[in-house]
Amino acid sequence: STPPPRPRYGMTASPDPRHITEANMPNCSHYMPDSERFKTTSSMSSIFAVPDHRSPQMEDTMRKHARSEFRVERIRERQREFSERSHAANEATREFDELKVARKALNQFNYERKCRMSCA
Repeated sequence: STPPPRPRYGMTASPDPRHITEANMPNCSHYMPDSERFKTTSSMSSIFAVPDHRSPQMEDTMRKHARSEFRVERIRERQREFSERSHAANEATREFDELKVARKALNQFNYERKCRMSCA
């Protein structure tokens, strides 16, 4: 008069945990339709095939290209910043030199004026 043993999934809190344990259930996070599961190497490597972002080789290739593209963009950004800074420094130097000539001319003018005033 003892009850029969519980079935395999009768001991869990979830009534049907197959979506956790079996990947062929449609509501499973690992579920992959048959068209995705049964891809052949020749159909994936064909020159007419669209690159599959889910294949590990393509993931690695895309990651490698993204990393190199990021590095190239970072180098370009640094070069742009350097050229902007260089341009700003050259502009400041040119302006300083122009003002230096103006200051020298003003000092010369003041000196000559003072000499005339003292002689007069």
